Amino acid sequence: MTGSGTMLSEALHSFADLCNQLLLTVGIKRSIKEPDKRYPYGYASERYVWALISGVGVFFIGCGVSVYHGINILMTPHEITHLWIALGFYLMITIYILL
Repeated sequence: MTGSGTMLSEALHSFADLCNQLLLTVGIKRSIKEPDKRYPYGYASERYVWALISGVGVFFIGCGVSVYHGINILMTPHEITHLWIALGFYLMITIYILL
């Protein structure tokens, strides 16, 4: 609606959180398996590997998208439209949270 980089960033952040939770769920599910002949000490450490994959993935994807969007906005600036609608919505949400 406004072409705001912040709104794009928040949408991507929500998607990244969803993917993050899915990766952590996989790690938890795989780490509760019982020990077997191949891994006599069990799979409990696997949750740490999945947490590392999740954290590094979110970091690098977030950095890449931010750099791409920043360069794109600098190269092709555009006029902000519907600013008052966006600011009004922002103020309504902020007041609701503070009360």
